[in-house]
Amino acid sequence: MHSSCKHSVGLDIVDVQAFTKQLEIPGSSFREVFTALELSDAREMAKREGDFARENIHLAGKWAAKEAFVKAWSNLLISLQPPIKQNLLVFSEIQVQKDIYQRAFIKLSGEVLEKFKSSLSISHGVSDIQTVDISTSISHDGNYATAICSILLVDAI
Repeated sequence: MHSSCKHSVGLDIVDVQAFTKQLEIPGSSFREVFTALELSDAREMAKREGDFARENIHLAGKWAAKEAFVKAWSNLLISLQPPIKQNLLVFSEIQVQKDIYQRAFIKLSGEVLEKFKSSLSISHGVSDIQTVDISTSISHDGNYATAICSILLVDAI
């Protein structure tokens, strides 16, 4: 039996000060890109660190991970029309969660999950989402948060 793989990577960096200004714009709906669980997780991480001002640093890292996922997904679809227009993408359906050891991972839901699965079926013949590995890593340093996302398709055409 012959096995093949397809791999894609996305990277994003966020200026935490500019990100914080976006969050603080009166009437801004930018926080809606995060789920209640993501917002709570960022608050809890800042609380554990003893500095509530760090909540936005953690949210910036989650935002970078979401953007990195979109870039990695897009790179798998070179020369194909995007399955969701950028302005219609519901970023809260790309959820950054943590395992019990505080390692970040991506969980998809809703239309994003459905479009992700169908786009991989069309572009790479992937019929089982279990053959897809999505990995992410988030880092913060100074005024920047960054994330990388890797998507590995096993048995891709």
